[in-house]
Amino acid sequence: FEHISNCRLKGLIYSTKGEIYGLECLYNNALEEYLKAKNMYEEAGLEYHKIYTDYNIAQTYNKLRQFDNAECYFYKALNYALAQGINEFAIDILYSLIIQYSENAQYEKLSNLIEEHNDLLITHQNLYHLYAGIRYAYLGDKENAINSLNLAQNYNADFSELEYCNYIVYRILNNEQMALIHIERCVNLHNETVLSSLNAPLLNMQIELLKQDSHTKKKKNNNIKLW
Repeated sequence: FEHISNCRLKGLIYSTKGEIYGLECLYNNALEEYLKAKNMYEEAGLEYHKIYTDYNIAQTYNKLRQFDNAECYFYKALNYALAQGINEFAIDILYSLIIQYSENAQYEKLSNLIEEHNDLLITHQNLYHLYAGIRYAYLGDKENAINSLNLAQNYNADFSELEYCNYIVYRILNNEQMALIHIERCVNLHNETVLSSLNAPLLNMQIELLKQDSHTKKKKNNNIKLW
């Protein structure tokens, strides 16, 4: 892309490549593309795009099991979201941190995070009850853990998030059969997402824009030479 001067367009393309690599579980490749995208957004002065890329970088570090790096980038994104009052984004980041702490048995960090941001979390009842379910499971309170997951479903929690939290809760409660059922549903949802992304026209459209931009610049350069 050396001939492309539009940093925003280059950033979008690198981000898209990162998403595709991530869906294919090629996380080192995804990380490389996201870091390139972040540099492009910085050059373009697109602060939100840059911070959202930090969130994607955090997710990728998490997949690579580099949890300290993941936590660092999650907090970069979270601090920005809270400062700008972008609550929906902040909720997504909190969810990711809670899942990371849950999977790594970092119970004190999990508890402190929920306590610190309780006022924000409780405004989103669907996610709040997912978090509560995980917390109750850690406390050994099976009844309230299951009830919280049911409440999250009643509040129309995202199906994939609900299934994954069910998996975590049943794994904590040592119910391997139920945990297996829910993780299989998560895998099926992931596979459907991968297939749909491969059929999406977005990347082809961006490649076509690159070709058009390259053709325009080449024509412009030729005109300069003629003069």
